[in-house]
Amino acid sequence: MIGPISLMGKGILFLCKFIFKYWWIALTLAVVVSGLVSSINEGVEQGDMRIPLKFLGTSLVSADEGIYEVVQDLEFESQEKESLGEKISYYIEFGWYLITNLWKPLWMMIFWFLLFFKGEKFLMGNDSKSFRAFILAIITMAGLQILTYGIPFKGIYSLIKFTIGVF
Repeated sequence: MIGPISLMGKGILFLCKFIFKYWWIALTLAVVVSGLVSSINEGVEQGDMRIPLKFLGTSLVSADEGIYEVVQDLEFESQEKESLGEKISYYIEFGWYLITNLWKPLWMMIFWFLLFFKGEKFLMGNDSKSFRAFILAIITMAGLQILTYGIPFKGIYSLIKFTIGVF
């Protein structure tokens, strides 16, 4: 007979093994669930339950649109800094701002790429076809973005253009 503590210990051990093996899925669930809870609360407050559906669509299908929206909201004044310390401080603040505002949509882009890449490799059944799976994953992501927003990777492009313009 298995005791309740032994059963709980086995459950925790299974959860830890799952998190270490599939860390990218666990991180994605954490990102999606935290945003989903806040969007459900906002939907209940406003009486519009389309808000959580829009959040799921933007974060799951086209995180690139989320990147594009954040980059459009960025307004940094690039003033000439006199000393090296001011320049370093400015770039650290700018980098921190980008990380804190863009990590969720960037992670969702990486998640979908990993999911499509691993799926393509699984369907091909051969590990030597990694380059082909890489290309097919990018084509799949571009196709989904064309279906949802029209222009593929416009968020990534605008982020790179903005970052180069700042530096």
